[in-house]
Amino acid sequence: MYKIKSDKKLNPELKKQMVGLRSAMFGQVNKTKLPKRFTIVMNNDEPNGDITDTTTGRISKRVPLCALGDVKQTLNDLFG
Repeated sequence: MYKIKSDKKLNPELKKQMVGLRSAMFGQVNKTKLPKRFTIVMNNDEPNGDITDTTTGRISKRVPLCALGDVKQTLNDLFG
């Protein structure tokens, strides 16, 4: 299976499709609430996001989009 690590090398039409797919996936992920002390910034060129703990300032880099829902649920269970 080919893993797309960055959209920078994709042709514009494929990049548009990938952005649409990821937007739909992120929409599903957003149904799980995140405790207020955390923020998520999605990477526009890669299928991952950075989660920041605003209390400690710690940043967890490159949480894959496919795992983001489980990570949010775990954080909610621990800190929610």
